[in-house]
Amino acid sequence: METDSAPAHAGAGAALADADALQLGASGRHDAFVPRSCETQRGALPGEAAVAAAVILEQYGYPPLLLDIESVDLLDHVLFVFQKNGLWGSIARSRDTGLHGRKPVFRNLRQLVWSYFDPYIDRTGRIKGYGLTSLYDLDNYDWRCAGKNMHKIEDHLRAIPHHVLRSSDRRYEFWHERYLKFKKRFPDKSPVYYDNRNQWML
Repeated sequence: METDSAPAHAGAGAALADADALQLGASGRHDAFVPRSCETQRGALPGEAAVAAAVILEQYGYPPLLLDIESVDLLDHVLFVFQKNGLWGSIARSRDTGLHGRKPVFRNLRQLVWSYFDPYIDRTGRIKGYGLTSLYDLDNYDWRCAGKNMHKIEDHLRAIPHHVLRSSDRRYEFWHERYLKFKKRFPDKSPVYYDNRNQWML
């Protein structure tokens, strides 16, 4: 499901900045729904940044689209995605700097997801697929006032179809080894050594 470019609005740029500025405190590796017990790593409930961005930007004409990035370790990442001038961007928050939002420079969602592939690799993470949904598909559920009750949205994200993202083991092993070496040297830092940093929305 890919939509036409959202209409231009005078305040849309400011709204995007406001939404991207959302902070979720001590959130974990991914600001995402957590299908296994990882609450001890997270100070905020999963997907809050993406849903909050959807609530804010709906007022400026942006459809409430969420992109679920699926990982082999079951720790997915949820993004709010939008189009500007026909190009895709995203808003997201994570403890890992490389998993924040992306500027609207991607021709399609697959390219957008690939921009997350290398930064996603940590001790256990590896992207295997992605799925797009609209919060309007939740029918009568009032997602705008969901607060911290994200279960309906989490269940919906699990149920939507996901496209497979095939990647080479060689690429994965290169970035995995580099990540382990970096964390051994800088255990409290998030790596930012990726070539696509100019695409990040920080």
